[in-house]
Amino acid sequence: MKNVFGVLNENKTYDGECFVSRQINPIIEEKLNSHLEKTNNLQKEASLPGFLLVIRLIVGFLSLSIISGIIGSLGDVSLIEGYNNAPYLFYIGGVSLLIWIMIVIYSKYKKENALSSDECKVLIEESDELLSLCLDDLKVPNDFELVDVFSYGYKVSNNKEKQITSLFKYINMELRMFKEEENICLADTNKVYSFPISSIKDIKLVNNRISFYGWNKDVAYNSKEFKQYKITSNNNGVFLMKSYYSIIINNGIEDYEILLPIYDIDKFLSLTNLKLEEKENIN
Repeated sequence: MKNVFGVLNENKTYDGECFVSRQINPIIEEKLNSHLEKTNNLQKEASLPGFLLVIRLIVGFLSLSIISGIIGSLGDVSLIEGYNNAPYLFYIGGVSLLIWIMIVIYSKYKKENALSSDECKVLIEESDELLSLCLDDLKVPNDFELVDVFSYGYKVSNNKEKQITSLFKYINMELRMFKEEENICLADTNKVYSFPISSIKDIKLVNNRISFYGWNKDVAYNSKEFKQYKITSNNNGVFLMKSYYSIIINNGIEDYEILLPIYDIDKFLSLTNLKLEEKENIN
């Protein structure tokens, strides 16, 4: 079964393009793409070059290993004895730590310098204006609900689907959900996807651990509001959750699914006037 927001790595469109009901004017899309390109260039300016990232990783690991080893040996020898036995370790550890600190400071400087630039301020203003322009053109109502939806990037090898990265399976993207006549709609900045409520076949709770990249809510994943969902993170932008919902929809030919985190399912149920127990019996 296809994920509506699944993307084959050779394609630039979602697998659920058959559900697209409207998309933005090409002129506005061109402005949006130009803005995204400028934003990406600014992000590159704010980031460390690749070789410095590698050096930071190496010297960070090296200094941590040496310092940990020195501290661990203090029960057997004194600090002075340890220095006399292996002075080179102290020099290497100290130099590695100094280089790591310098790179961290330089990274912070680059980021703050880019964020405080006039270019960044202009891009932020343009971003707000473009978002309003896109939503108006797509006729997205003001009373939409912001929901997270799991997108899936994959490749096909030997006629089998494989996720593109082993670090996580899904991208957590934020869409605007609203009801339009007898359709439930999801909109990004380019397109509106419309699903007849009557085409919803099932809403399944999937009790399998899920890994996803990105957090979109204004409050932290481990805040009081989301504590009940027992979400964990590895501090690299990857999150783990024990379950999620699969909303199964048929387009008249085949079944598709929309994957929602458990913390946003109530918004979907409220807009569709559906109840989980009602849909569990529909096949």
